[in-house]
Amino acid sequence: MCNNATCITANNGEQKLDLIATKASQIDVVLVDIYIPKVSELDATSANRNQPSDPPKNLPVVATTADERWHNPKRCLDFGFNSVLPKPVSLSQLDKKLRQFAA
Repeated sequence: MCNNATCITANNGEQKLDLIATKASQIDVVLVDIYIPKVSELDATSANRNQPSDPPKNLPVVATTADERWHNPKRCLDFGFNSVLPKPVSLSQLDKKLRQFAA
């Protein structure tokens, strides 16, 4: 597993947007569920991608979902996600994906 990783958590899309707006320079990768409450993850990722500065504009976003319609990597890329992890996600899959995108 990733060593010395720190997690910053949000309970919904609004909190996620606020955290990224205030802590973007401290974030290496964003791990999200596509169906996060309050602000859809599609809207939240789009909002981040439309920011004028980097970060948060180019923060890697890894989506997780049990919805098979989103298990297509091309569809996820088209919506602004860098990758998708189909649920259930194993710890080894998660570790590999986070290492791929973390600085």
